[in-house]
Amino acid sequence: MALLPPLVPFFYSVLLVACLSSKILHLAQHGHSVGLGDFLIYLPTLFFQDLLVICLGRMLLRGPNGVLQLLGCILGTLIALVSYGAAASQFGFYWETGSQIEWGATGSFLRDPAAMKILFSGMRSVALSGAVMFTISYMTTPYLHTLVGGMLSAGCSLVWQNSNAKDTQDAILPTPDSTCPRRSGVSFRTRVSAIVVFIILVVLRFCRPQVPYDHLASTLPFSLSAAFHKSHHDCHPPPPPPFPFQDFVEPKQSEHPHGEYPGEHPGSAPDRPWPFSWPKWLPEDPPPGFSRWTKQLKQQDKKEDKAGDCEKPTFFYNAATDPSKVSNLDNPIYDKLREAFDKNSVQVEHIILLTLESARKDVFPMLEGSELYELMLSTFAQRKRAGAIDTLSMMTPTAQMLTGEYAKNSNGERNTFDDWSWKDRIDSDMGGINVKGAMTGSTLTLKSLLSSYCGVNPLPVDLLEEANLDIYQPCLPHIMDLFNSQKNDDGRDKDDFKERMWNSVFIQSSTDTYDRQALMTRRMGFNQSFVKGDIDNPKGKYFPPESEEINYFGYAEQELDPYVKDIIFSAAADKTRLFMSHMTVTTHHPWKLPSDSKTEDYFGEDRTTHRDLNAFLNTVHYVDRWVGKIIGYLEEAKIADKTLVVVVGDHGQAFEEDDWVQGTYENSHISNFKVPLVFRHPNLPRIEVEANATSLSILPTVLDLLVHSNSLNQHDTSAAESLVHEYQGQSLLRPFKNEHNGRQVWNMGVINAGGSLLAVTSAGQPYRLVVPLQNASSSIFHIKGVTDKVFEYRFTHTGRDPAERAAVESWTWDGLQKMVGREYGADAMTWTENAAKMARWWVEEQQRVWNY
Repeated sequence: MALLPPLVPFFYSVLLVACLSSKILHLAQHGHSVGLGDFLIYLPTLFFQDLLVICLGRMLLRGPNGVLQLLGCILGTLIALVSYGAAASQFGFYWETGSQIEWGATGSFLRDPAAMKILFSGMRSVALSGAVMFTISYMTTPYLHTLVGGMLSAGCSLVWQNSNAKDTQDAILPTPDSTCPRRSGVSFRTRVSAIVVFIILVVLRFCRPQVPYDHLASTLPFSLSAAFHKSHHDCHPPPPPPFPFQDFVEPKQSEHPHGEYPGEHPGSAPDRPWPFSWPKWLPEDPPPGFSRWTKQLKQQDKKEDKAGDCEKPTFFYNAATDPSKVSNLDNPIYDKLREAFDKNSVQVEHIILLTLESARKDVFPMLEGSELYELMLSTFAQRKRAGAIDTLSMMTPTAQMLTGEYAKNSNGERNTFDDWSWKDRIDSDMGGINVKGAMTGSTLTLKSLLSSYCGVNPLPVDLLEEANLDIYQPCLPHIMDLFNSQKNDDGRDKDDFKERMWNSVFIQSSTDTYDRQALMTRRMGFNQSFVKGDIDNPKGKYFPPESEEINYFGYAEQELDPYVKDIIFSAAADKTRLFMSHMTVTTHHPWKLPSDSKTEDYFGEDRTTHRDLNAFLNTVHYVDRWVGKIIGYLEEAKIADKTLVVVVGDHGQAFEEDDWVQGTYENSHISNFKVPLVFRHPNLPRIEVEANATSLSILPTVLDLLVHSNSLNQHDTSAAESLVHEYQGQSLLRPFKNEHNGRQVWNMGVINAGGSLLAVTSAGQPYRLVVPLQNASSSIFHIKGVTDKVFEYRFTHTGRDPAERAAVESWTWDGLQKMVGREYGADAMTWTENAAKMARWWVEEQQRVWNY
């Protein structure tokens, strides 16, 4: 019992250690972002909240003498424990990701059991951090309690002259008999000095810039209040924002409709009723996903939607009036592809869309010459380099065969891949389209899926709010249902594959309960979904699972093996057209493999230093084998030559080797955005497309390919030819347009978790801008209801600095503009200003088309 500390002083030590340690971490994470001189000048003012915690905590935790003091002790203890848990979580989160917790987003996690598993995955780091703080608190008990009590007692003498100020000293000192020293015991010089210091600190506090110092000054437990913040949604939304570049949307820029082309009227207000006629290919009672046409007809008839007691207009997306849309459908199809279509050698009966979790382009495939490749090679001794080269050349065989980009072994030759899960046997000049320069539309997986499946931009808000809203465009499964709506049920028995029914299947080995994914899957129109819950179902065909769960989301892909095989072989046997969407999970943090999997040391002598990246690369190798296995099943079912396989990354994955922050959460580094994008078909000529495209291009490319490969019947062809013009992405069967009539192609990247940061690029320029969606220092970004967080502006020149090692960063917009102009010139500064204007317009436009 002698080892037990006095409880009240101990909890006070816990409170101080938690608050001050978290504050030091907070300042250390942002210390690089402000000038040293300014930081030192304003440093004392950053601890005002901490001083308040120190004083109030000491007044609450002073001993349970009486009912009021007992209640104060209980309250102080609760505050100490909450602060202790929050501080331990902050340190644990930092050790796992290099980033900091945003308490405003924690409410969504706490309400989601699947999300809680993500938090628990870092419990080891949290527990270790908590143990260290507990030890420090134990060692400083009761010294901190006594020290602060004495300091407050000394401060008392500067204020009160009456030496018997009993009430005051009781609130401060640990013993009821203590009294404040007489005022006469303090020298005049001391009192004047204290007053002068106090005045200086107050002046500095009110003179310091609001950004970033208000953010730096936040401390526990006050910063936890963000967790209780609720977003406000106006009953009457603001009018649609004007396009920032009016010179490019004048009436003379309009183009008249012809054929299936709806024309362009970018200067028209998006909410004005546009002449509308019901499409011939759309049934009077349209299938789910086509509500936009119904809304458009209602608006033309001057009807309004009502939501409860709140009347508000219903907005919809209109491709003809979208000033940001640039179409390339007037460009001719690439010659090689046109020749193949003219020969009727390309048949697309089935579509497989593979979304690879955390798929960086520089590992799909792993090739010599990249910065990552050279880093790995440098960790091996010279005598071991030949073996290392051979190992690296075999990291991603499937990716090499799909893209046509082959790594060389230590002999300078291609590998044969004879012992791999799948070997491509088509001619080297065949295989399809490999896109170089593709970027994700969001580094949050579920938002990224919306771009791939539905051709829509996500909402720039935290997490998957889109699951509660109507998707403003039809998704691929919706379009398949539209095709089915005009076919007879016996179409599957017809010899002509164009008359067969489509079946849309979504499959993954992870849970779909995280952040409303199951609801979103249904909204996207999938007829059938197969997820972790089905693997765990005791009534399942292949229950029980053969392996353990590898992470907080679920199983490795090998658990899907019999199910994927059944889906593919059933489509071939039943004469149905299959659209199968599959998302991998093994390459997600914490990058674990099934226990029977072999691992490689890709970093030689430094494998401990690069532990996380090495683990990630082993999961990349595992998933590469799995993708080959799927294509092997297509060949085994004899449908590979009539199946389009689309491979895309949901987002990349930054590591400490790329940036000082690891992961995608509120991390704008470009390695989180560069992803592979491949359209694989054995009878398509192999071409490489250099385009700063996003996953928005997947859906229009698929529709364009279905039409020109003559893979649809007459009705479905008419629908696809019309629908392809409605989407914001460009078809990658044709040369990509960087601009049209002066309007640039702007690509927006929503950064995980969605509502804090936005990355902006334009297809024809090497510049990249990252903007906070709210910053109190600037009128450019102060968007109501989006976020209350504070982040830096960031500019990079990806031509000169492709790895973003020398980013220009500033807490203020004016500061960034000056730095960009000084470093990169007037053109870059002008582009940056235009990008910021476009970003603000885009955010408000997304809220409009989503009716958010």
